[in-house]
Amino acid sequence: MILANIEQLRRAVPPGWPLDLFYSYKTNWLPAMCAIMREQHLGAEVVSGFELWLARQLEVPDERIIFNGPGKREADLRAACNPPVGCINVDSISELRRLSLLVDEGKAVNVGFRLAPPALWVVALVEMFIFLIWLTDAGVVYGLYFGITPDMGLAEFAA
Repeated sequence: MILANIEQLRRAVPPGWPLDLFYSYKTNWLPAMCAIMREQHLGAEVVSGFELWLARQLEVPDERIIFNGPGKREADLRAACNPPVGCINVDSISELRRLSLLVDEGKAVNVGFRLAPPALWVVALVEMFIFLIWLTDAGVVYGLYFGITPDMGLAEFAA
């Protein structure tokens, strides 16, 4: 089913459009599953030193690895820099500073920035969601959010 979903996604993208798929190792880091994703030419999105090590053990090319997530340890960042992975997403200016101290002089590391909306936006969205639950049936709101309508079972959702 997973392979069929990957193929369906690939077919859904119009020809000529760039499509670059990455598998989230934190979702299921069992080596057999990650190896299947590698065989399907998916990159690796990792959030820990262990997941980075696993991706490299499975011979995912470094340029096909994205190191993501909050709370990255210094040793893990160092491993992601030497040799450099495809992209390291940082969560803050302080993490960017830490990263800059770990990169060897003369080397380049691709960096992405995770941007969080201002706290008031988050509060407003949560309040709106709670209001919708109060205003309507909670099942309907759940269905709108997760794509499951009251007359559709979980088996249909997974298909």
